[in-house]
Amino acid sequence: MPFRLLAALAILSQLIASSVFAEEVLLRITLHQPASSPIGQNLLEFKRDVEERTKGTLKIGLYDKAQFYLDYQVPEAVGSGAIEMGVAPLAQYAADIPAAGLFMQPFLFNFDPIVRAAVARNSEIRSAIDAEIEKKAGVRILWWQPYGANVILGRGALANPDAIINRKVRVFDDVSAEFVNLCGGTPHIISDAKQAEAFDLNIVDASIASIASLRDDELWRKIDTITNIRHSENLFLVVMNGSTFDALSPGQQKDVIEAAQKAEDSIWSRFGETVAATYAFAASKGIKVQQLTPDDTVAWRVCSSSILESYREKAGELGVKLFQAYGRLRANPCCSRQGN
Repeated sequence: MPFRLLAALAILSQLIASSVFAEEVLLRITLHQPASSPIGQNLLEFKRDVEERTKGTLKIGLYDKAQFYLDYQVPEAVGSGAIEMGVAPLAQYAADIPAAGLFMQPFLFNFDPIVRAAVARNSEIRSAIDAEIEKKAGVRILWWQPYGANVILGRGALANPDAIINRKVRVFDDVSAEFVNLCGGTPHIISDAKQAEAFDLNIVDASIASIASLRDDELWRKIDTITNIRHSENLFLVVMNGSTFDALSPGQQKDVIEAAQKAEDSIWSRFGETVAATYAFAASKGIKVQQLTPDDTVAWRVCSSSILESYREKAGELGVKLFQAYGRLRANPCCSRQGN
């Protein structure tokens, strides 16, 4: 066989070998919902997209149902590098980064258009919160996921503060705990994954949570009424350890970012249908929905009014900037109508 042909075959075999045996990088994602949930399905879309774009050099491993970490443990786990990626409630960053608690402030984000405008990529509010979390928490924020407005899932209607006096209410962070405490209830901070168990053990008889928890955490088996208080918004962040992201090649980083943007667009585009389907499911199980009257809303606002003042003090200069951005949104035609 001619020397040139041998050389060409040798080069070809090396190229094939380098393609087949290229180093694979595994990125593990921890999730506290089941993979069958809308959040889980969104992550699986991202997994397929990344693996296709990178031709398998990046592999995504999804670990659902809090196999590794409960929701409140995700920010520390990902920030420290104990796991490469995770889905973290935005509210869980508020303890160390108070400005991140903006969406938990009572009745600021209680209708869809203002939520969508505030979380849009490159919006003033989102950009400022992303930058602060990335700087202080050691993570790269890939995309935001909707999880719906907070409602009260309970045994019986809890439409006004008088109804929760001395009632045991599950909450998920310090802000929601303060909300319940100020309005007369007894808060218990419990992770999403432990809600059903808390009902079974009579630790709580109501839960402040997203409507999505009705199915994701099987709370439809524990409650009979949804009180549509909608005083704050549940949002999740899909985060990657900052050093892990920096260690990817420029091409891989580009592929991950583009796949993340596609996943974000996908989940937000169908979220309205997801919420409607959940309410239809609730109705099929005989669960009642209690709406607030204007007087009920005023009563909740009055008893929780000090939370907003506390946020202003804790969030400092960044909080001032966020409120200014919020004011500009409320002046925008998209978001100028009053919420409930």
